[in-house]
Amino acid sequence: MNRIKISANQVARLNNLLLGTLIAFELVLLSIYLITVWLWGKSPAIIDFNGFQNLPSLFSAVQLFFVACGFMGLAFYRSYPGQKPSRRLAITVGLIIFYVSVIDETFKVHQHFYKPFCWLLIENCRSWYNIYIYLYIAIAIATLVLLFKDLKATWKFYPFAAFLVGFGIFTFLFGALGLELLKFQVLNTGYGAMEKLRIGLEEYLEMLGMTLALYGIGRFFTRRISDIDG
Repeated sequence: MNRIKISANQVARLNNLLLGTLIAFELVLLSIYLITVWLWGKSPAIIDFNGFQNLPSLFSAVQLFFVACGFMGLAFYRSYPGQKPSRRLAITVGLIIFYVSVIDETFKVHQHFYKPFCWLLIENCRSWYNIYIYLYIAIAIATLVLLFKDLKATWKFYPFAAFLVGFGIFTFLFGALGLELLKFQVLNTGYGAMEKLRIGLEEYLEMLGMTLALYGIGRFFTRRISDIDG
């Protein structure tokens, strides 16, 4: 039985098509959300960017899952000694994103981080709700520090793809964590419209970030296949 062989050009064409399709779909989702909020003050449940188990949340979870699978693929697909990104780097980032996509998105673990403070009978324990943001930032910083050599080697190997993945993850984190911190300031001002806009921007940046990361992973696959096949 002959094994199907995929060329670097085929991967590159599919990667470019996927990039354009995902960005267009994300813009459509954002536009529908903002238009419905502007017209009716809220969006339908199926398209609500602040809802659960609907189209935007499912799309984001699937994106994250495929990014995690992409990193795992880079760790093992046609691997060779000295490969870039290194297997250690790819597996570590893949597992972190897999946790975010499957465990946290499914069970909303981050929404329960403050509860130990309630069990300890700390007054106003609910005010510790956003502690998960700082925990996730700490994980991101620790990953950068511990895997700095691997990241540096990957950057030297393929700067453009490394930039796409890194910028994509940064965009995702800025949306998920940075704008979440802004939430408390916005809510305190009482501007409901601004909060809805923040939600739309937050979710859109998360989706866009993972799209860019996925495209960067595709570029790494293209480079690997091209280098091996010649």
